[in-house]
Amino acid sequence: MLGAVLTQLHGEHGVRLRLGAAVDSVTRNGDRATGVRLATGEVLSAEVVVVAIGARPVTDWLEYSGLTLGDGIECDAYCRAASGIYAVGDVASWHHEGLRRRLRLENRTNATEQAQTVAANILGAERPYTPTPYFWTDQYAAKLQVHGLRPRAR
Repeated sequence: MLGAVLTQLHGEHGVRLRLGAAVDSVTRNGDRATGVRLATGEVLSAEVVVVAIGARPVTDWLEYSGLTLGDGIECDAYCRAASGIYAVGDVASWHHEGLRRRLRLENRTNATEQAQTVAANILGAERPYTPTPYFWTDQYAAKLQVHGLRPRAR
């Protein structure tokens, strides 16, 4: 349902979506990107090519630190990675007591709110970090806000 609404919104602004189309390569003129070639052979010209492939936390520098590394620095519910060591932001995964699972969120408000909890815990609060995950985006004049997480696949 939401996908159809967003598809219509982008269509109304002249965007032609190529859903399910794989990108084969970025076309270039020297060092400048000029578009993308789809797996179908179709070439889409562009003045700017933005590549977004996800984020992976950079923790290799901590490999021999003794900290537990997985999807980021693994922390307990209080964002504690080890005694006296805390981690915040998109490099930190932690056990969310309310959701009973490990999370790692990649947005600036999470980093700020997580840091506030860590500061309180360093000062002795012993407060678990239990935010309601959310994100937002502006698409033209529409604001999309999502609170919570999709259910896990079974």
